[in-house]
Amino acid sequence: MQCTEIPWIRREQAPLEAQPGHKGLPDALYGMQCSRACMNADELYSSCVDGPDYSITGAEVFRYAMSPFFYYCEKFADRGGADPPPGNVKGGSPYVDDMDRGTALDCTGDKDCFRECIRLMFDGQDEICNAPLLYLPEGIAGRPDILRKAEGRSIFGGHYYAPALVIMALKPRRDHEMQAAFYSYLLHRIQGRRPEFTVVDGRGGIHDSPAGDNTDSVPGNIEGMRRIDSGHVPPAEVLRRPWTSYSIKKALETGHLSLVLWLDGSKIRRLERSGIRDVSALAGTTTSTISSICRVDRRKAGILKGMARAAAEQKPIVFKDPEVDDTGAKSFLAVETERIDNRIEMSGAAVLVRDESGERRRTFEGDGMMDGISGFVRGSTVYYWGRRALTLAESSGGQMPRGMRNLMEIFAESITFHLPLVDPEHISREMGHPVENSVPGECIALRNIHDWLLSKRGQGSP
Repeated sequence: MQCTEIPWIRREQAPLEAQPGHKGLPDALYGMQCSRACMNADELYSSCVDGPDYSITGAEVFRYAMSPFFYYCEKFADRGGADPPPGNVKGGSPYVDDMDRGTALDCTGDKDCFRECIRLMFDGQDEICNAPLLYLPEGIAGRPDILRKAEGRSIFGGHYYAPALVIMALKPRRDHEMQAAFYSYLLHRIQGRRPEFTVVDGRGGIHDSPAGDNTDSVPGNIEGMRRIDSGHVPPAEVLRRPWTSYSIKKALETGHLSLVLWLDGSKIRRLERSGIRDVSALAGTTTSTISSICRVDRRKAGILKGMARAAAEQKPIVFKDPEVDDTGAKSFLAVETERIDNRIEMSGAAVLVRDESGERRRTFEGDGMMDGISGFVRGSTVYYWGRRALTLAESSGGQMPRGMRNLMEIFAESITFHLPLVDPEHISREMGHPVENSVPGECIALRNIHDWLLSKRGQGSP
């Protein structure tokens, strides 16, 4: 893929000093000595690769920004403990490497491509795709999706380069911004000027950040990563795939607050500053105190307290009779997804129907699958898992079944589970009913969860 194939990259770029949000950074070389400012391409290349091989990359900064424990798991945990790929995603993998893109450089090997990149920078190339950047005196490297030229002094003369990160997500998260900020930091080291940076989302939306945003935290992140590389193990916390099961096991050993599903990072930090550092302590805290610290209403504070108690005791707690049917026909719908042109779409589905004649299953795919599903489940209550499944089904076209109910919502409103799992296969296994990791397996898991919820009616805790 050539840079010019990305429409947004051709937009006019105003000089840094004229851009909104510019913080008044001087149009000068940041701390650069004249001897370096006068370097040619070969001399700059030599100065940037003068050091040991790199150990910190942009992709690793992204993982560290997600969670120091995630960074640790990716580098040091036994891959045998990782979760299997999700069974309801075609070609699914735990995460997508957004950096695997085409290149405009005619070279092989990071160092050779970096040399070519420097030559293009001195020549004033408008944009450079997928070029490796190295600054080995500090052991750092990265590969931004795009380097674009902007007006302003740097080691290259009257222009400098700013990085752009292209992501699959529909909205940038902090970890994306930290990765882009790392590229800005890396370019500062190479060209002597700290550039602004851009994140482009999966819809093509452009999110600009002025020079200096988040880059002050980059050295601290690098230091934290080097500590982990040297043997430090960060506190275990619950992670997303591919380390969900492994991280939960480790978090249970210490009672980490991330075991409570509704506690985000900011709430956890506020609780820890108040001396509440694990789920046992949270379970023993009054509802009014939790409400004040976490800035939630008393109802939600009570749920957080119950979740903490369940995690501390490592058993589910029923606080409301589950609203599931014990009569009539029931169907359990699981959807299969596929990524197409930066979109997640429904590519298939599986349904398990249970009525007075027994159970029967069927899979659906292709055009008109929702019409087929509606006919297959007619006359039954249809259970699915999560709003995302319903949204995907609705967007696939065709007639939607009647009587659809979100089993995940019913579960969350009635049971405080001892593990923060939102994956029905995981929950079914925890209940003692293992299922295969597939779309038909998810249907069986939904049936198992439904029946388990039925068995908990009348067991509400005070």
